[in-house]
Amino acid sequence: MIVTSYDAFLQALMTEPPREIYIRSFEDLAAANLKINVRSTDIDFIFHLNPELKRTYSEVFHIENSSEKFDRERDAFNTKYAFIVSNTKWDVYENLQNFLGRKLFRWSKELCPMNNLRWGFPINENSMYKEIINNHILETQSAGLWDYWRKRMFYELIDIGKIKLKGFETQQIMRQMKIEDFKLIWIGMGVAFVVSSSCCVAEICVFKFKN
Repeated sequence: MIVTSYDAFLQALMTEPPREIYIRSFEDLAAANLKINVRSTDIDFIFHLNPELKRTYSEVFHIENSSEKFDRERDAFNTKYAFIVSNTKWDVYENLQNFLGRKLFRWSKELCPMNNLRWGFPINENSMYKEIINNHILETQSAGLWDYWRKRMFYELIDIGKIKLKGFETQQIMRQMKIEDFKLIWIGMGVAFVVSSSCCVAEICVFKFKN
């Protein structure tokens, strides 16, 4: 019975229901009165790639004219808005949220307005370097250097001082339970066992004394 009670309390304490509705669509964003903060320099490009967003869901976007303010609010995890973020930048935010007591943001595949962006540099169609560059890109990805860089990027940014953990290291960090975490439980069980054994011995003594 003790084990069952402890397991029930443990599950109740470790299970945390969502504080807000789970957002899966732009309709959920509108119902939650939550807007997507996006730079003014990016909104036209987003609407160009997906004109349906502009026709139907333009009201869920909050256009920020200042790029510095946008970056400052996003880096501060301002939960007043949802934010547009690239997958490489999200890797940094996801690792940074591991230092919080609970995660404040998640990557939403359902609301992603675009799956990828084309990044590159201009090169002539008949350039002698075109095939060499393409082969270098393919070899870099096939060797796993791209994935390795994405995994190490967060720690490298900390080493060079681009990311400050000040204010995050004092937060409660979620971790696996250890033997030391059961110390108070074992003490409580030991005290309860001693008390119950003492009561049992006392009852036996009283019974023999009366007889």
